[in-house]
Amino acid sequence: MQVLSAQDESPAAKAGLHVGDSILQVNGKVPMTPQLAQQFAFGTMEGLLVGEVDRGSPAAAAEIDGGMLLTSIDGQVTTSIVAAAKILSPRKKDDKAKLNVVFPRQRGPFIEFRQATVELTLQ
Repeated sequence: MQVLSAQDESPAAKAGLHVGDSILQVNGKVPMTPQLAQQFAFGTMEGLLVGEVDRGSPAAAAEIDGGMLLTSIDGQVTTSIVAAAKILSPRKKDDKAKLNVVFPRQRGPFIEFRQATVELTLQ
């Protein structure tokens, strides 16, 4: 993900982001890129690639793991971190969210994709 603009005095500017900067992670989450999709054999699927999950977090309790692709939250497509934030930011602590995830599973020389819906409690 690349910064296209940053308004003066915005949170992005205060964080030191400048036009042209590359964002590799946001809160430990890696945005899906075509290169990552190909590397993880996700093809043309869209979503957020989970980089890693904090031990003891609600995501860990819901058995979400690095390498999974988050495709929607409560039925709303999450093709970007901004989309995910818009869905989750109005929520309160202890609210529940249903996440649809896709994960690759090796079957001999083949890769199959499994889809699951998990529910987690927000912190």
